Amino acid sequence: MKENYQTLKNCIRLVDERNKDLQTTNLLGINIDKFFMPSVANIIGTDLTDYKLIKRNQFACNPMHVGRDDRMPIALYQNNEAAIVSPAYFVFEITDIEKLLPKYAMLWFMRPEFDRECWFYTDSSVRGGITWDAITDMKLPVPSLDKQMAIIKAYEVIQNRIDLKRKINDNLEAQMFTLFDDLVAEQLSWADGTIKDFGEIISGATPSTAISDNFTKSGIAWITPRDTTSQNRKFTSHGNADITKLGYKSCSTRLMPAGSVLFTSRAPVGFVTIAINELCTNQGFKSIIPFSHIGTAFVYCFLKRNAQLIESYGSGTTFLEVSTSTLQSIPVKLPPISVALKLTHYCKPIFDAQIAIENEIGSLQETKTLLLSKLVS
Repeated sequence: MKENYQTLKNCIRLVDERNKDLQTTNLLGINIDKFFMPSVANIIGTDLTDYKLIKRNQFACNPMHVGRDDRMPIALYQNNEAAIVSPAYFVFEITDIEKLLPKYAMLWFMRPEFDRECWFYTDSSVRGGITWDAITDMKLPVPSLDKQMAIIKAYEVIQNRIDLKRKINDNLEAQMFTLFDDLVAEQLSWADGTIKDFGEIISGATPSTAISDNFTKSGIAWITPRDTTSQNRKFTSHGNADITKLGYKSCSTRLMPAGSVLFTSRAPVGFVTIAINELCTNQGFKSIIPFSHIGTAFVYCFLKRNAQLIESYGSGTTFLEVSTSTLQSIPVKLPPISVALKLTHYCKPIFDAQIAIENEIGSLQETKTLLLSKLVS
Protein backbone atom coordinates (compact mmCIF):
# COMPACT_ATOMS: atom_id res chain seq x y z
CA MET A 1 0.00 0.00 0.00
CA LYS A 2 1.26 3.46 -0.91
CA GLU A 3 1.13 4.79 2.65
CA ASN A 4 3.85 2.29 3.59
CA TYR A 5 6.27 3.65 1.03
CA GLN A 6 9.33 5.69 2.01
CA THR A 7 11.76 7.59 -0.17
CA LEU A 8 15.23 6.15 -0.06
CA LYS A 9 16.64 9.48 1.08
CA ASN A 10 14.80 8.90 4.37
CA CYS A 11 16.20 5.37 4.72
CA ILE A 12 19.84 5.40 3.56
CA ARG A 13 22.95 7.57 3.86
CA LEU A 14 26.24 7.76 2.01
CA VAL A 15 29.37 6.39 3.64
CA ASP A 16 32.76 7.62 2.45
CA GLU A 17 35.53 5.94 4.45
CA ARG A 18 38.79 5.62 2.55
CA ASN A 19 41.45 2.94 2.82
CA LYS A 20 43.99 5.46 4.11
CA ASP A 21 45.97 3.06 6.29
CA LEU A 22 45.84 0.24 3.72
CA GLN A 23 43.55 -1.69 6.02
CA THR A 24 42.92 -4.16 3.22
CA THR A 25 43.87 -4.92 -0.37
CA ASN A 26 40.77 -7.05 -1.01
CA LEU A 27 39.33 -5.18 -3.99
CA LEU A 28 35.80 -6.17 -5.02
CA GLY A 29 33.56 -5.46 -7.95
CA ILE A 30 29.84 -6.14 -8.43
CA ASN A 31 28.44 -8.46 -11.09
CA ILE A 32 25.17 -8.03 -12.90
CA ASP A 33 23.48 -10.52 -10.59
CA LYS A 34 24.18 -8.10 -7.72
CA PHE A 35 26.85 -10.04 -5.88
CA PHE A 36 30.33 -8.97 -4.88
CA MET A 37 33.15 -10.64 -6.78
CA PRO A 38 36.95 -10.27 -6.84
CA SER A 39 37.81 -7.36 -9.09
CA VAL A 40 39.41 -8.19 -12.44
CA ALA A 41 41.24 -4.84 -12.45
CA ASN A 42 45.03 -4.88 -12.51
CA ILE A 43 46.02 -3.20 -9.23
CA ILE A 44 49.79 -3.70 -9.52
CA GLY A 45 51.32 -0.33 -8.71
CA THR A 46 47.91 1.18 -7.90
CA ASP A 47 47.52 3.45 -4.88
CA LEU A 48 44.74 1.75 -2.93
CA THR A 49 44.56 4.37 -0.18
CA ASP A 50 41.88 6.32 -2.05
CA TYR A 51 39.62 3.29 -2.51
CA LYS A 52 36.45 3.14 -0.44
CA LEU A 53 36.12 0.77 2.49
CA ILE A 54 32.98 -1.31 2.76
CA LYS A 55 31.94 -3.10 5.93
CA ARG A 56 29.28 -5.57 7.03
CA ASN A 57 25.68 -4.57 6.25
CA GLN A 58 26.78 -1.74 3.97
CA PHE A 59 25.86 -1.52 0.30
CA ALA A 60 27.90 -0.56 -2.74
CA CYS A 61 26.67 0.26 -6.22
CA ASN A 62 28.27 1.15 -9.51
CA PRO A 63 26.33 4.12 -10.92
CA MET A 64 28.21 4.34 -14.21
CA HIS A 65 26.78 1.63 -16.50
CA VAL A 66 23.09 1.46 -15.64
CA GLY A 67 21.85 2.75 -18.98
CA ARG A 68 24.16 0.48 -20.95
CA ASP A 69 23.51 -2.72 -19.00
CA ASP A 70 19.84 -2.09 -18.07
CA ARG A 71 20.73 -3.01 -14.48
CA MET A 72 21.93 -1.30 -11.35
CA PRO A 73 24.97 -3.25 -10.08
CA ILE A 74 24.32 -3.11 -6.35
CA ALA A 75 25.19 -5.54 -3.56
CA LEU A 76 24.98 -5.96 0.21
CA TYR A 77 28.27 -6.75 1.94
CA GLN A 78 27.91 -9.52 4.53
CA ASN A 79 31.48 -10.43 5.51
CA ASN A 80 32.96 -9.45 8.87
CA GLU A 81 36.30 -8.35 7.38
CA ALA A 82 36.30 -5.03 5.53
CA ALA A 83 37.00 -4.85 1.79
CA ILE A 84 37.50 -2.03 -0.69
CA VAL A 85 35.64 -0.93 -3.80
CA SER A 86 36.27 1.58 -6.55
CA PRO A 87 36.28 5.27 -5.55
CA ALA A 88 33.61 5.74 -8.23
CA TYR A 89 31.15 3.49 -6.39
CA PHE A 90 28.52 4.75 -3.98
CA VAL A 91 28.84 3.12 -0.56
CA PHE A 92 25.82 3.54 1.72
CA GLU A 93 24.03 2.07 4.70
CA ILE A 94 20.58 1.94 6.27
CA THR A 95 20.03 4.82 8.68
CA ASP A 96 17.79 2.89 11.08
CA ILE A 97 17.91 -0.92 11.01
CA GLU A 98 15.14 -1.01 13.61
CA LYS A 99 12.80 0.13 10.84
CA LEU A 100 14.39 -1.23 7.66
CA LEU A 101 16.46 -4.41 7.54
CA PRO A 102 19.45 -4.38 5.13
CA LYS A 103 18.55 -7.80 3.71
CA TYR A 104 14.99 -6.66 3.01
CA ALA A 105 16.26 -3.54 1.24
CA MET A 106 18.57 -5.72 -0.86
CA LEU A 107 15.61 -7.83 -1.95
CA TRP A 108 13.94 -4.66 -3.18
CA PHE A 109 17.08 -3.66 -5.08
CA MET A 110 17.12 -7.07 -6.77
CA ARG A 111 13.72 -6.59 -8.38
CA PRO A 112 13.70 -6.08 -12.18
CA GLU A 113 11.29 -3.21 -11.59
CA PHE A 114 13.95 -1.41 -9.55
CA ASP A 115 16.41 -1.78 -12.42
CA ARG A 116 13.89 -0.39 -14.86
CA GLU A 117 13.25 2.61 -12.63
CA CYS A 118 17.01 3.21 -12.33
CA TRP A 119 17.29 3.03 -16.12
CA PHE A 120 14.59 5.70 -16.41
CA TYR A 121 16.68 8.05 -14.26
CA THR A 122 19.98 7.55 -16.14
CA ASP A 123 21.68 10.47 -17.84
CA SER A 124 22.43 10.96 -21.54
CA SER A 125 26.02 9.73 -21.44
CA VAL A 126 27.12 6.76 -23.57
CA ARG A 127 27.19 4.45 -20.57
CA GLY A 128 24.11 5.90 -18.92
CA GLY A 129 25.08 6.87 -15.39
CA ILE A 130 22.80 7.67 -12.47
CA THR A 131 23.24 10.25 -9.73
CA TRP A 132 22.95 9.75 -5.99
CA ASP A 133 20.06 12.22 -5.84
CA ALA A 134 18.17 10.23 -8.46
CA ILE A 135 18.66 7.03 -6.49
CA THR A 136 17.47 8.55 -3.23
CA ASP A 137 14.38 10.00 -4.88
CA MET A 138 13.09 6.47 -5.47
CA LYS A 139 10.71 4.80 -3.03
CA LEU A 140 10.32 1.40 -1.45
CA PRO A 141 7.64 -0.15 0.78
CA VAL A 142 8.63 -0.47 4.44
CA PRO A 143 6.34 -2.99 6.17
CA SER A 144 6.68 -4.10 9.78
CA LEU A 145 9.89 -5.79 10.89
CA ASP A 146 7.99 -9.05 11.34
CA LYS A 147 6.82 -8.97 7.74
CA GLN A 148 10.30 -8.02 6.51
CA MET A 149 11.81 -10.97 8.38
CA ALA A 150 9.15 -13.34 7.02
CA ILE A 151 9.92 -12.25 3.45
CA ILE A 152 13.66 -12.62 4.03
CA LYS A 153 13.17 -16.11 5.47
CA ALA A 154 11.02 -17.22 2.54
CA TYR A 155 13.63 -15.94 0.09
CA GLU A 156 16.50 -17.61 1.95
CA VAL A 157 14.69 -20.97 1.99
CA ILE A 158 14.58 -20.86 -1.81
CA GLN A 159 18.17 -19.63 -2.08
CA ASN A 160 19.42 -22.37 0.25
CA ARG A 161 17.70 -24.92 -1.97
CA ILE A 162 19.45 -23.45 -5.01
CA ASP A 163 22.80 -23.54 -3.21
CA LEU A 164 22.26 -27.20 -2.33
CA LYS A 165 21.45 -28.06 -5.95
CA ARG A 166 24.58 -26.25 -7.10
CA LYS A 167 26.71 -28.21 -4.64
CA ILE A 168 25.28 -31.46 -6.02
CA ASN A 169 26.15 -30.31 -9.54
CA ASP A 170 29.65 -29.35 -8.41
CA ASN A 171 30.11 -32.84 -6.94
CA LEU A 172 29.02 -34.40 -10.22
CA GLU A 173 31.48 -32.13 -12.01
CA ALA A 174 34.27 -33.30 -9.70
CA GLN A 175 33.43 -36.93 -10.47
CA MET A 176 33.64 -36.19 -14.18
CA PHE A 177 37.04 -34.57 -13.90
CA THR A 178 38.34 -37.48 -11.85
CA LEU A 179 37.41 -39.70 -14.79
CA PHE A 180 39.00 -37.27 -17.23
CA ASP A 181 42.24 -37.04 -15.24
CA ASP A 182 42.48 -40.83 -14.99
CA LEU A 183 42.02 -41.22 -18.73
CA VAL A 184 44.62 -38.62 -19.69
CA ALA A 185 47.22 -39.85 -17.19
CA GLU A 186 49.02 -41.73 -19.97
CA GLN A 187 48.84 -39.02 -22.60
CA LEU A 188 52.59 -39.22 -23.26
CA SER A 189 51.71 -41.84 -25.83
CA TRP A 190 49.11 -39.63 -27.49
CA ALA A 191 49.63 -37.94 -30.86
CA ASP A 192 50.60 -34.27 -31.14
CA GLY A 193 48.05 -31.83 -32.52
CA THR A 194 46.36 -28.47 -31.98
CA ILE A 195 42.95 -27.47 -30.72
CA LYS A 196 41.65 -27.24 -34.28
CA ASP A 197 41.95 -31.04 -34.32
CA PHE A 198 39.20 -31.19 -31.68
CA GLY A 199 36.53 -29.81 -34.02
CA GLU A 200 35.37 -26.89 -36.11
CA ILE A 201 35.97 -23.56 -34.34
CA ILE A 202 33.45 -20.79 -34.95
CA SER A 203 33.48 -17.18 -33.72
CA GLY A 204 30.19 -15.53 -32.79
CA ALA A 205 29.04 -12.10 -33.93
CA THR A 206 26.53 -9.34 -33.20
CA PRO A 207 24.09 -7.87 -35.76
CA SER A 208 24.89 -4.44 -37.11
CA THR A 209 23.81 -1.44 -35.07
CA ALA A 210 21.57 -0.36 -37.94
CA ILE A 211 19.10 -3.08 -37.03
CA SER A 212 20.01 -3.54 -33.37
CA ASP A 213 16.54 -2.47 -32.24
CA ASN A 214 14.94 -5.16 -34.36
CA PHE A 215 16.99 -8.28 -33.76
CA THR A 216 16.03 -9.25 -30.21
CA LYS A 217 12.34 -10.00 -30.62
CA SER A 218 11.98 -13.67 -31.41
CA GLY A 219 13.41 -16.50 -33.39
CA ILE A 220 16.86 -18.02 -32.86
CA ALA A 221 18.44 -18.58 -29.44
CA TRP A 222 21.34 -16.12 -29.11
CA ILE A 223 23.84 -16.33 -26.25
CA THR A 224 26.14 -13.72 -24.73
CA PRO A 225 28.74 -14.39 -22.01
CA ARG A 226 26.68 -12.72 -19.31
CA ASP A 227 23.81 -15.13 -20.03
CA THR A 228 25.99 -18.00 -18.83
CA THR A 229 28.76 -16.64 -16.61
CA SER A 230 26.43 -14.70 -14.30
CA GLN A 231 24.66 -17.89 -13.21
CA ASN A 232 27.57 -20.28 -13.83
CA ARG A 233 25.45 -22.27 -16.25
CA LYS A 234 27.23 -25.42 -17.43
CA PHE A 235 24.55 -26.03 -20.06
CA THR A 236 22.99 -23.40 -22.29
CA SER A 237 19.75 -23.46 -24.24
CA HIS A 238 18.79 -19.79 -24.52
CA GLY A 239 19.89 -16.32 -23.52
CA ASN A 240 18.02 -13.28 -22.29
CA ALA A 241 17.09 -12.41 -25.87
CA ASP A 242 16.56 -14.26 -29.11
CA ILE A 243 17.88 -13.07 -32.44
CA THR A 244 15.56 -12.57 -35.39
CA LYS A 245 16.20 -14.07 -38.81
CA LEU A 246 17.04 -10.54 -40.01
CA GLY A 247 19.60 -10.14 -37.24
CA TYR A 248 21.06 -13.57 -37.93
CA LYS A 249 21.46 -12.85 -41.64
CA SER A 250 23.14 -9.50 -40.98
CA CYS A 251 26.17 -10.91 -39.18
CA SER A 252 28.74 -13.68 -39.53
CA THR A 253 27.59 -15.82 -36.63
CA ARG A 254 26.48 -19.38 -37.37
CA LEU A 255 24.12 -21.82 -35.79
CA MET A 256 25.89 -24.26 -33.48
CA PRO A 257 24.28 -27.70 -33.08
CA ALA A 258 23.49 -29.28 -29.72
CA GLY A 259 26.66 -30.61 -28.15
CA SER A 260 28.78 -27.65 -29.23
CA VAL A 261 31.18 -26.38 -26.57
CA LEU A 262 31.15 -22.62 -26.00
CA PHE A 263 34.26 -20.89 -24.59
CA THR A 264 34.41 -17.23 -23.55
CA SER A 265 37.28 -15.77 -25.53
CA ARG A 266 37.06 -12.22 -24.17
CA ALA A 267 37.59 -11.09 -20.58
CA PRO A 268 36.69 -12.94 -18.50
CA VAL A 269 38.36 -15.59 -20.66
CA GLY A 270 37.84 -19.25 -19.93
CA PHE A 271 34.22 -19.89 -18.99
CA VAL A 272 32.95 -23.04 -20.69
CA THR A 273 29.38 -24.14 -21.37
CA ILE A 274 27.66 -26.71 -23.56
CA ALA A 275 24.80 -26.04 -25.97
CA ILE A 276 21.89 -28.38 -25.38
CA ASN A 277 20.02 -27.18 -28.45
CA GLU A 278 20.79 -25.31 -31.66
CA LEU A 279 21.88 -21.71 -30.98
CA CYS A 280 24.24 -18.92 -31.97
CA THR A 281 26.44 -16.57 -29.95
CA ASN A 282 27.90 -13.09 -29.97
CA GLN A 283 31.60 -12.40 -30.45
CA GLY A 284 32.37 -13.01 -26.77
CA PHE A 285 32.42 -16.75 -27.51
CA LYS A 286 34.45 -19.12 -29.58
CA SER A 287 32.49 -22.32 -30.18
CA ILE A 288 33.83 -25.75 -30.99
CA ILE A 289 31.68 -28.29 -32.83
CA PRO A 290 33.51 -31.45 -31.72
CA PHE A 291 34.45 -34.09 -34.25
CA SER A 292 32.56 -37.32 -33.60
CA HIS A 293 35.72 -39.23 -32.69
CA ILE A 294 36.59 -36.59 -30.05
CA GLY A 295 33.20 -35.84 -28.54
CA THR A 296 31.68 -33.08 -26.43
CA ALA A 297 32.81 -34.50 -23.09
CA PHE A 298 36.51 -34.49 -23.96
CA VAL A 299 36.45 -30.97 -25.44
CA TYR A 300 34.50 -29.63 -22.44
CA CYS A 301 36.84 -31.22 -19.90
CA PHE A 302 39.96 -30.16 -21.77
CA LEU A 303 38.89 -26.51 -22.04
CA LYS A 304 37.83 -26.40 -18.38
CA ARG A 305 41.09 -27.99 -17.22
CA ASN A 306 43.23 -25.70 -19.39
CA ALA A 307 41.35 -22.39 -19.16
CA GLN A 308 44.29 -20.54 -17.60
CA LEU A 309 46.70 -21.91 -20.19
CA ILE A 310 44.44 -20.76 -23.02
CA GLU A 311 43.99 -17.35 -21.36
CA SER A 312 47.78 -16.92 -21.37
CA TYR A 313 47.60 -16.88 -25.18
CA GLY A 314 45.30 -13.85 -25.10
CA SER A 315 46.28 -10.37 -26.24
CA GLY A 316 44.83 -6.89 -26.61
CA THR A 317 45.19 -3.43 -25.09
CA THR A 318 41.52 -2.56 -24.52
CA PHE A 319 40.51 -6.04 -23.33
CA LEU A 320 42.06 -9.48 -23.31
CA GLU A 321 40.96 -11.73 -26.18
CA VAL A 322 41.94 -15.11 -27.57
CA SER A 323 41.48 -14.94 -31.34
CA THR A 324 40.19 -17.81 -33.45
CA SER A 325 43.55 -18.29 -35.15
CA THR A 326 45.35 -18.31 -31.81
CA LEU A 327 42.92 -20.82 -30.30
CA GLN A 328 43.26 -23.08 -33.33
CA SER A 329 47.05 -23.15 -33.04
CA ILE A 330 47.40 -24.01 -29.33
CA PRO A 331 49.30 -27.33 -29.12
CA VAL A 332 47.54 -30.31 -27.50
CA LYS A 333 47.79 -34.05 -27.18
CA LEU A 334 45.11 -35.87 -29.17
CA PRO A 335 43.33 -38.74 -27.40
CA PRO A 336 42.97 -42.14 -29.04
CA ILE A 337 39.43 -42.69 -30.27
CA SER A 338 38.88 -45.39 -27.64
CA VAL A 339 39.76 -42.98 -24.82
CA ALA A 340 37.50 -40.18 -26.10
CA LEU A 341 34.58 -42.57 -26.60
CA LYS A 342 35.08 -44.04 -23.13
CA LEU A 343 34.87 -40.55 -21.60
CA THR A 344 31.71 -39.83 -23.62
CA HIS A 345 30.16 -43.05 -22.27
CA TYR A 346 31.07 -42.22 -18.66
CA CYS A 347 29.94 -38.60 -18.87
CA LYS A 348 26.52 -39.04 -20.46
CA PRO A 349 24.67 -39.94 -17.22
CA ILE A 350 26.54 -37.14 -15.42
CA PHE A 351 25.53 -34.61 -18.06
CA ASP A 352 21.92 -35.83 -17.96
CA ALA A 353 21.80 -35.43 -14.17
CA GLN A 354 23.38 -31.98 -14.32
CA ILE A 355 20.92 -30.77 -16.94
CA ALA A 356 18.00 -31.97 -14.80
CA ILE A 357 19.43 -30.16 -11.77
CA GLU A 358 20.01 -26.96 -13.73
CA ASN A 359 16.38 -27.10 -14.85
CA GLU A 360 15.35 -27.38 -11.19
CA ILE A 361 17.53 -24.40 -10.37
CA GLY A 362 15.84 -22.46 -13.16
CA SER A 363 12.43 -23.20 -11.67
CA LEU A 364 13.62 -22.10 -8.23
CA GLN A 365 15.00 -18.89 -9.72
CA GLU A 366 11.56 -18.20 -11.20
CA THR A 367 10.03 -18.74 -7.77
CA LYS A 368 12.45 -16.19 -6.31
CA THR A 369 11.47 -13.69 -8.99
CA LEU A 370 7.79 -14.27 -8.21
CA LEU A 371 8.46 -13.67 -4.50
CA LEU A 372 10.28 -10.41 -5.27
CA SER A 373 7.40 -9.26 -7.45
CA LYS A 374 5.07 -9.55 -4.45
CA LEU A 375 7.04 -7.14 -2.26
CA VAL A 376 4.66 -4.39 -3.33
CA SER A 377 1.57 -6.22 -2.06
